Amino acid sequence: MLNIHDTNKGNFQCDRLHDELNRKVVYLGSIQYNTTISGFFSGQCRDDTPSCIVQPSRAEDVARAVTILVKYGCQSSVKGGGHTPWAGAASFNGGVTIDMAKLDTTTLNHDNTVASIGAGSRWGEVYNTLIPTGYVIAGGRDSTVGVGGLILGGMLKSRLSIASDGLTVTCRRLLMVCSCPWLCLRLGREL
Repeated sequence: MLNIHDTNKGNFQCDRLHDELNRKVVYLGSIQYNTTISGFFSGQCRDDTPSCIVQPSRAEDVARAVTILVKYGCQSSVKGGGHTPWAGAASFNGGVTIDMAKLDTTTLNHDNTVASIGAGSRWGEVYNTLIPTGYVIAGGRDSTVGVGGLILGGMLKSRLSIASDGLTVTCRRLLMVCSCPWLCLRLGREL
């Protein structure tokens, strides 16, 4: 059986993360680590071996991990959907990868005017939630592409307005990683 403390004895940052987040930090050789690495689209990214991977399930976990990484000056990266085509973007050798996959919910508020989309969501999940309510958003055409990476990668800008069949979609604010890992979209029908 793999002893996580033996895998990366010299990695001070991973030890601190493990002390604070316990089971949300995974190491080389574990099933969870291998699942994250194999989830990269690019073979170059799959060849990277971060010292450990943080798998937050709440905004507070992300904030705590970032605080620790900044405090100790650790190189880190964030993996959303894993479609970045070059090594070193969402994962790299010896650093810490924050895998947002567990932050993958899409919910609508009580009157269906605001969608909260998790930082680890993929476009297919978003469409499957929004379409039955009569809403849609312009996004990735491949359902497995991550929302955060596509938006941060430049396809959508920090403010986007699209009118189609009486629907206006405006992306007002992107709140990822530090304060809150949610993408808030304002949805409204034109009159």
